[in-house]
Amino acid sequence: MSVIESEFPILPGAPEDEKLMYIAEHIKGCKLDVLVDCSANANYISQEIVRAL
Repeated sequence: MSVIESEFPILPGAPEDEKLMYIAEHIKGCKLDVLVDCSANANYISQEIVRAL
C-alpha cells in the first residue's frame, strides 16, 4: 500500500489534534481511497479494515 500523503492533513472544522492520513491503493483493478484517523485506537482499527479490503 502506498501512502500518498503522510503529513496528516487537517480537515476544515476538524479539531486540530485529530490527525488523518490519506491512503490510495488499487485492488482488483479498482482504485480505493481511504482517509485514516490516526489516533491510537482508530489507527489500529482502520489498518485492519484496509488489510481486509
